[in-house]
Amino acid sequence: MQPIPTYALYGENLEDSYDDILHFEHLRIRSAGHNWSIKPHKHDTLWQLFYVETPGAKLRLGETDICTSQPIFAVIPPLCVHAFQFPQNAIGGAISIRFPVLHAMLEDLPDSHFLTKSWCILKQSDPSFSAAFNAYQNLVTDFSNIDPLRKQSLKADITTILVSLIRQTLPSKYSARELPISQKDDQLRQFCQLVEDNYRLNWTSERYASAVDMSPASLNRRARAILGSSPQRFISKRRVLEAKRMLKLTRLSVSEIAHELGYSDTSYFCRSFKKMTSMTPAHFRRETSR
Repeated sequence: MQPIPTYALYGENLEDSYDDILHFEHLRIRSAGHNWSIKPHKHDTLWQLFYVETPGAKLRLGETDICTSQPIFAVIPPLCVHAFQFPQNAIGGAISIRFPVLHAMLEDLPDSHFLTKSWCILKQSDPSFSAAFNAYQNLVTDFSNIDPLRKQSLKADITTILVSLIRQTLPSKYSARELPISQKDDQLRQFCQLVEDNYRLNWTSERYASAVDMSPASLNRRARAILGSSPQRFISKRRVLEAKRMLKLTRLSVSEIAHELGYSDTSYFCRSFKKMTSMTPAHFRRETSR
C-alpha cells in the first residue's frame, strides 16, 4: 500500500515561505493542471479552507465521501487526508494558513477547538453561510491588493469566516462532524507546531519528543507513518525552507544565514542544504536571482 503523500501545497513537497498570514488560490490554478482531480494527500502544518461553488464536486475527507449539490465551505485541518474531483472549470478557491498562525487567531475565539481537530462543512443553506461568503469575497479582493493595510484586511476577512464556522456549530452544540483523533495524532500536531516555533534553536529530535511527552522511538514511528519522514528530516526540511527564503530575499552571507538558523558550522549547513535541494546555497542564490 502506497503511503499518503504529505505536501506543503498540493504537489509541492517544499514550498517557498511567504510573509502573508494566508495563501489564496483559485481552484483552476492548481486543479486544472491535474485534470481537475486532486489525489489523496495531507498537510502536516497547513490548515485549509476550500470554497466550492460549482455543484457536482466530489470530496473525500478522511473516510467520508461527499458530492456537493450546493456551494460549500470545507474545513481541512492538518493531517486530515483529503482528495477532490472537481467538475471541469469549477468555480471556487482554497485558503491555506500555517497552523501556528491559525492557532494564534483561534486563541481569542471561544469554542473553536474543533476547527483544528476535525473536518467540517458549511453549506449555502446554513444560516452562517452568507457572512462567510461575503468575507470570502472580500478576502479574494484583498489578497490581490498591495497596500499598507493588506495584512490587517486579510486577518479581518479570515476571522469573520472563522466566526461564521464557529457560530454554525453553536445551535446544535458542535454538530460539525468530528473525526476520531488519537492522542498520538494530537501529539504529532504539537510536534509540528513546536518545529515551526523553534526550528532556529537547533533542538534535537529527542528534545521535541520530550516536549510532546513521547519517547524518541514513538515520535519517530509516528512521524514516519504520518509525515512520511523522520522527525530529524522534518526539522531539516523546515530549516532549509527558511534558508531558501533568506537566500532569495536578503543579502545576508551564507555563513550569516547558517548562524541565523542555528547552525554552528557553515560547512554542515551547506552540506545539509545540498542534500535537500541538490545544489549549494550559493548556487541556489545565483539561480533564483536571475
